[in-house]
Amino acid sequence: MKFLRIKKVFSVFVKIVCVVIIFSSLVCPIESNAQTHQSEVVRVGVYDNAPKIYRDDDGVIKGFWADVVNDIAEEENWKVEYVFGTWSEGLDRLEKGEIDIMVDVAVSEDRKEVYDFSNETVLVNWAEIYTRPDIEVNSIFDLEGKNIAVMQSGIHFIGPLGIKNLLDGFNINANFIDTEVYADVFEKLNNREVDAGVVNRIFGISNADKYNVIRTGIVFNPVELRFAFAKNSNKNSVLIPAIDAQIKRMKDDRESAYYKSMDSYFPGTSMEIEIFPIWMKQVLIVGGLLLFCALIYGLMMKHYQKILERKVREKTKDLLESNNFNQAMIDSIPFGMHIINSKGEILFLNKKLRDSFERDVTGEKCWEVYGKNKKQPCNCLLRNGINIGRVEEGEVSSCMIDKILRITYTGMKYKDEYAMMEVFQDVTAQRESEEKNIRLDKLKSRFINTLSHITRTPLTGIAWTLESLLSGDLGKLKEEQAALIRQALVNEKKIVAVISNMNVALDIERGMMKLELLETMLDDLTRSVIQQFNPMCELKEIKCRVNVSRSDIKEVRIDPEKIRRVLDILIFNAITYSSKEGVVDVDFLRKNGVIRVAIRDVGVGIPNKEQGDIFGLFFRASNAYESYPDGAGIGLYIAKAIVEKHGGKIGFESTEGKGSTFWFELPVE
Repeated sequence: MKFLRIKKVFSVFVKIVCVVIIFSSLVCPIESNAQTHQSEVVRVGVYDNAPKIYRDDDGVIKGFWADVVNDIAEEENWKVEYVFGTWSEGLDRLEKGEIDIMVDVAVSEDRKEVYDFSNETVLVNWAEIYTRPDIEVNSIFDLEGKNIAVMQSGIHFIGPLGIKNLLDGFNINANFIDTEVYADVFEKLNNREVDAGVVNRIFGISNADKYNVIRTGIVFNPVELRFAFAKNSNKNSVLIPAIDAQIKRMKDDRESAYYKSMDSYFPGTSMEIEIFPIWMKQVLIVGGLLLFCALIYGLMMKHYQKILERKVREKTKDLLESNNFNQAMIDSIPFGMHIINSKGEILFLNKKLRDSFERDVTGEKCWEVYGKNKKQPCNCLLRNGINIGRVEEGEVSSCMIDKILRITYTGMKYKDEYAMMEVFQDVTAQRESEEKNIRLDKLKSRFINTLSHITRTPLTGIAWTLESLLSGDLGKLKEEQAALIRQALVNEKKIVAVISNMNVALDIERGMMKLELLETMLDDLTRSVIQQFNPMCELKEIKCRVNVSRSDIKEVRIDPEKIRRVLDILIFNAITYSSKEGVVDVDFLRKNGVIRVAIRDVGVGIPNKEQGDIFGLFFRASNAYESYPDGAGIGLYIAKAIVEKHGGKIGFESTEGKGSTFWFELPVE
């Protein structure tokens, strides 16, 4: 009996052990597997900047950046925790290490000191200025005294090329109104609380139609948008390589979440990013901005200097001839001024000059006062044949030690004595700056020439390859494939045209454009130009027709390459600004010793108030940006210069919303 009880106990024990073993074999692997595949938590900072990133009414984080982050998280098995706040709150949290990643951050040297960045650029963006319909802003100088809404913590405000530094550089005074998000900028414009506002390009294009705002076309500060990370975080060694690899994967796959989201939130831009290299776009934008700023700076300085000198001469002449001579007004002139008689004796000095001497030099010879030594007279201050009322000017470098002076002088009567009044301005720094600008201009020209040279051959090769594909040499293409290749071919020609036009514009500005005249059949040249636009016409389903009778045409002595460029510019504009399934007609007429070529379209037309500026450098009509936002505004400027160099004329007739006819006339021998 005792043995049976022991046997029974042992049997129960064996059963318990078996149950434990079976249970362990089932439970332990599951726990181990769960532990092995447990998702890593990644905290991502987001803010309201629709459509790039935003939180909807249900509290769900959406937008382009959200789609990209979610796709990366799924591939990397991350669990994303979105931390919502304002833009400045997100950056502050990132700096404190309270979050791991911040989306949609523009890269700058200052920010690299505070945050780490991904190596792959996600988007390229830049800033644009919007205004109210009742306020006209055609250039950056129209912002003088305006109230401008900005995101003060954003790079488009505080960046090296942001609006604050840009206005300071041109000595333009404006009042900046701070906002938390770009939507507040448009709200303040809509409510007439401000005169203008700064937003990024993508936000503006996506949201402008929701508000009563006007796009000015003033653009600046191109930036790269990437992921930002807490500085020197231990997680960065895993997060940054993973995100770089995933972004590169998505960019290489046209069916990825990157392009699908872009098509959804930024319609029409994904093709541009895929075909048009980011580095090329940045070069063109920065090059265009530098050229624009250099031209504006030069014009502004010349205009400002002439105004100052004219005002100084007029005010001084009036004051000196008046019996009630106002000493205080003369002393307020910011330039040195004196009056000398025909013997070279100093009769009068203004405060600017008096303060530069330790003694009263009135009555002394000018060469003894200003000369480098007493034996050598100051040759710029005493001139023979003083003419009363005649204003002359010049520059000298020997009147003051180590100074270059601009001298404005005029003959006058002072206290019943024939005398000469001279106003001199120290232009040493200005001349040094001009010399520096000349060197920069040469460097800029060399850069654009080099860019043109190194890109022309590969771009031509790309064009040949695309044309071969379209022709079916390598097999028949599907219609979708052919459409993409036609778009690529169109964009390739746009790049080549922009680079080439920059070279021509520089030659025109420097007066270096030369003509190589040859006898040319103008109609054959026109047909050749139109043929190169076939892919673009097919893409927009536009018909291009050349209407000419052989009896109307004879050989014309022209520079065929230059006139080809004129035709290229005018026909490209006609196709670009025409609606789908439109018609572009090219007509020829010979009469009164000239031959006229007219290019007619049924496109957007030109607003009446802007027609007077249409041939200006960098000018584009306000409605042109909607049809073709990437234009440079130099084509018509070049066309006008080339036609007039041939001794011809150029003009147009246009009705907004109905189309335009651009024509040019060339003399026929």
